[in-house]
Amino acid sequence: MELPKKCIIAKNYWRFTNPLNPYIMNMPLTMDYTKKQQSRYIKQFQKNKEELKTDCHKLWREICFLKAKGKCEYPKCYNPATQPHHIKTKGGYPYLKYDPENSMALCYYHHDGGRYGAHHDINFKEIIIKNGVRTKEFFDKLERKADKGYKLDLELEFLYLTKLKQELTNK
Repeated sequence: MELPKKCIIAKNYWRFTNPLNPYIMNMPLTMDYTKKQQSRYIKQFQKNKEELKTDCHKLWREICFLKAKGKCEYPKCYNPATQPHHIKTKGGYPYLKYDPENSMALCYYHHDGGRYGAHHDINFKEIIIKNGVRTKEFFDKLERKADKGYKLDLELEFLYLTKLKQELTNK
């Protein structure tokens, strides 16, 4: 029987050497793995990362609806909220994707169903400010946060969202 070769895949080196990564905490720090074994660990890590993204999105969505108490946040709308809305887009600001402050609970019509929807009305932000749903200071704070830019740490986001959901449900 041949002994495993000591080999490290360079582009994925940080995944194996990061001691804070919860998915590899039980792995020994020596890299006595074949390339096949390393590939298996990398695939498992990527699978866990996708599951973590899904869990974060579910928590973000639940928090959005809890903050709005299940109602559409558009002024003078009494429909139940069915869709969470990212105030700053996910594509342009990926690090704000799971930020609860970057959320707004809307009904289908006010999200993207009608001409007054968040994705169609260019005056949506002004209507929200004018009717007191959010303040100008809120949007300024969100803008400053969006300008900073930082690397998204899914594990920390998950822990933060879990704690925030517990706080909101206990109120």
